[in-house]
Amino acid sequence: MQRVSIHTFGIRPIDSQIQGYRFVDTFYSELEIRPQSSKCFYLLWAEQTGEVYYPTILTNGQGTHFRISRTGPHLLKDHGGSFSVEPVSSYLSEEMFKGFDFRGKEVFFPRGTYVHVQAGGVNTLFYFEKNQPERIKGAGESATTLLGMTNKPARELPAIHCRLEDISCHNIVPTAGSLRRFESVYIQRVSLHYHSITQSSSYLLYIMDEGADVFIENLTLRCQAIYAGIWVERANDVHIAHSTLATASASHPIRINSYRGRCLIDSNTVSGANITGILIATQRRALIRGAEIVHNTVSGCAEESISIDSFGNNVGLVPVICKSYVQKVAPWRVDGVLKGTCVYCGDLFFVEPKKQGGGYQHRVVDVDFIGSIKGLLFVVESGNLAYQYAEIRDFAPAGQSICLYLSETYTAEELEGAEIGVHTGAINCTIAGNEVRDTQPNANQPGHAISLWGASYGNAVLNNRIDNCRQGIHVAGFGSFGLQRPDFFNHAIQNMVEGNVITNCKESFAIRTFYGSKKGYGNRFNNNHIRGGTFEIKHQLEFEMLGNVLEDTRVPHSLFKVWYRNSGKCA
Repeated sequence: MQRVSIHTFGIRPIDSQIQGYRFVDTFYSELEIRPQSSKCFYLLWAEQTGEVYYPTILTNGQGTHFRISRTGPHLLKDHGGSFSVEPVSSYLSEEMFKGFDFRGKEVFFPRGTYVHVQAGGVNTLFYFEKNQPERIKGAGESATTLLGMTNKPARELPAIHCRLEDISCHNIVPTAGSLRRFESVYIQRVSLHYHSITQSSSYLLYIMDEGADVFIENLTLRCQAIYAGIWVERANDVHIAHSTLATASASHPIRINSYRGRCLIDSNTVSGANITGILIATQRRALIRGAEIVHNTVSGCAEESISIDSFGNNVGLVPVICKSYVQKVAPWRVDGVLKGTCVYCGDLFFVEPKKQGGGYQHRVVDVDFIGSIKGLLFVVESGNLAYQYAEIRDFAPAGQSICLYLSETYTAEELEGAEIGVHTGAINCTIAGNEVRDTQPNANQPGHAISLWGASYGNAVLNNRIDNCRQGIHVAGFGSFGLQRPDFFNHAIQNMVEGNVITNCKESFAIRTFYGSKKGYGNRFNNNHIRGGTFEIKHQLEFEMLGNVLEDTRVPHSLFKVWYRNSGKCA
């Protein structure tokens, strides 16, 4: 790959101007600046010349006047008690690159501190298609620094749209905006710092294309208030590893909503007063398959530190797509070869809000308008095969019915008349080898260290260490919308919790169901070591609990028999 130095364009670092000064923030109109006791500086875009008054830059408690000789980016210097303003000696701007073709090239930033200005919402690095390089690379995460600002005193973050390596960026968002929003993300050995310019509604890294690969490794992200640090709405492969997310306050430092390939979240550190830490959220588009959340350290969350979560009371997100009843069962043959079972179902029941009076009601949908359900789960919800599930290999309208094609073999006696559901959710995912501590609620949050909250099938929670949390491990199924016949239940089926060490939690573990007549099925809690707290097991069928050790843990009276059958000991 051909390397082009940024020095080729006459752009130089500003180190000689800022020697002995510490960068604090990019100025925006709401930011109130007071003198500090040490030398520091801000970036400020001057829109006017002459004697200019800045009411939020305070000297002796009053706004400050500056003599501005030209518009453009300036350094606002705090000399340890007094302010001065001077033009930035060199900076990157949009017009510098319009005539150069960067395609397939690496743009290299040598050692030093540079200023990146984004004008009028147009990305400087690099807006026009032919100006987008293959990669922007610095001399090292601690050697090259890029400071971001816009050409107005507004609370806006400039952007960079390409592969990013070996650089430290302040108040700059990578891979955001109109062009690179739908393409793959590659960030390696990068520090991203956001100061007071971010808000509780800010998304920093946002990926929303199912063809995009996400590769983030050795990222350091430090910020104050944000909504989401890394938000993957849709992607192909997701790899987030060996990164540090130190967010003073965030709803979701890492959130994954859907992906087509593999998802690995490995060896990251997430800290701060966050709502969640690492969240995989189910939705109605597709199953979450085989996600791996391994060897991470998460601390200080209020609601859930590591979770696979279903939003069961949101009509647009609930993982129960629809319900129905089986009318007929027949063999599925292709060219005379038995492939599985054809299951014919009648009316399809969806859910919708009532038009008056609040609450929800069933909505019957013609089979011609269901959309694609191929690859989702067929879940048996009544009869002898209740709580069994299988993947829908294909489907087709069949008169007034719909035919679901399943690889598994079922008989008419087993299925005809049964209530069934079409579900998304999380299947065969692994949460293993993580360390979680200090998950404590602020108000009404549950304070779960690790949670499987509905729509959870065959997942494994293995060999994690949990300490000082409101609740240790939580596995739950729950009903949605208060509907019956058919109900909309988010199942927890055949999940394994094994080899975990849980200490100093108020409720060490809970495996239960809420809001409805359905139960958890085939869940297992084996070979765990619990110290302190209490626990709950509620509304479970075919539940297994073997080889656990409890020390100073209160066994609820209603669970004495369950615990007596356990092959472990209660110390």
